Amino acid sequence: MLTENFNWEGSLEEVTGRAASHVEKVLLENTMRECKWNKTRAAEKLGVSPKTLLAKLRSAGLEE
Repeated sequence: MLTENFNWEGSLEEVTGRAASHVEKVLLENTMRECKWNKTRAAEKLGVSPKTLLAKLRSAGLEE
């Protein structure tokens, strides 16, 4: 869910890019919590490799 503070300014591409990044960060954070920060289990649940998960966590600022 997008927060009230979401920046709706910019082109369609810019806004959808920010929205996708926000949704991905929320999904990553929720999944990591559900999996008790077990990266292997979280990667399996999300259908990505552990290496990809780590890159996404770093990109989202969620690396533990």
